[in-house]
Amino acid sequence: MPPPHRREPQRSDGPIGRSSRHRSRAARRPLVPRAAAAALLALIAPVLGLIALGVRLSLGRPVLCRRTVGASEAAAEVLTFRTTGPGRSSKLGLLLRRWNLDELPVLMSAVRGEVPLFAPVDQGAAVGGLDAESEPEDFAV
Repeated sequence: MPPPHRREPQRSDGPIGRSSRHRSRAARRPLVPRAAAAALLALIAPVLGLIALGVRLSLGRPVLCRRTVGASEAAAEVLTFRTTGPGRSSKLGLLLRRWNLDELPVLMSAVRGEVPLFAPVDQGAAVGGLDAESEPEDFAV
């Protein structure tokens, strides 16, 4: 039997028994991908500006459009560069889609924590239920 002044630490299997160090690490976990997305967004900001200017000159306004990604319960709206105009596709739009540069504004959603930064994107699910006849919702920037 241990002396009365020395107690053995009690262990618990549930989250109630965890130390504050473990809780703070779990709470910090979502901040790491969000901080990484913010750093990437800051690094590519000049590229985003050039792409936005190119889209504005070739297709006019709006520059960005909203797309819904994910299942209906966990759907999130993300921003992408507009790549087509009414009844036409520009050379810049084709280039942006070929190199997936039209998806760069998704980083803004990753910074807000709406979509994960490090997750595979299924190209079929990326349009979130849009079929060939429907267009994503455009808005002015």
